[in-house]
Amino acid sequence: MLAPRWHTAVLVVLILAVAITGSLMTHRSPVAVPSTRALITTAYLPTILAQGMLAIYVCRVGRRRNALGSLVGRRWETVVRACGDLVLALGCFVMIEASDALWATYISHGHASPYAFLPHTAVERLMWVCVSLTVGVSEEIVYRGYLQTQLAAFSGHAVVGVFLQATLFAIAHAQQGAAAIVRVGFYGLLFGALAQWRGSLLPGMMCHVAIDVVGGM
Repeated sequence: MLAPRWHTAVLVVLILAVAITGSLMTHRSPVAVPSTRALITTAYLPTILAQGMLAIYVCRVGRRRNALGSLVGRRWETVVRACGDLVLALGCFVMIEASDALWATYISHGHASPYAFLPHTAVERLMWVCVSLTVGVSEEIVYRGYLQTQLAAFSGHAVVGVFLQATLFAIAHAQQGAAAIVRVGFYGLLFGALAQWRGSLLPGMMCHVAIDVVGGM
């Protein structure tokens, strides 16, 4: 285990609480496109702050030293290793983009409200890149690095860890609607399997950031 059980329990409770609160606020509030200032101050900056705090919690809080290295896993010791991660990230990116296109065409367009918070101006797009970098890196550390390892240790099975973290990852995006929960759960399984097989979060981080950036643009 990377941390005591209470450490993981606090994180899970926090994720569930934020998901429930976000869902209630999304369904009760009218959908409107905010101004650039409002979008940055009420959505983008709080997202960066919240994701950063989650990463700090799993990496540092309750520990004598930073656990970031252990969570990220194997690094790029060789050029071959780096190229392999890049190819895997690209492959996952293509797979997810293709599945998103099929989903939007034949199944569902998802919940409409999150689209009001996508960038529309040059400044908003620049901030969106910052949000995407923060979210992509932080969520991989929290879900595939920390939770997947912890839940696998609790259950004694790596596969259980992959499925449970993907479930929590999907629940964390519940404010985007039921359709998004299914899609995000699939992403979580894919990123989890990739991290487990590769022994590293790096390919998943690259793919995750690219998906978020492209999705916003």
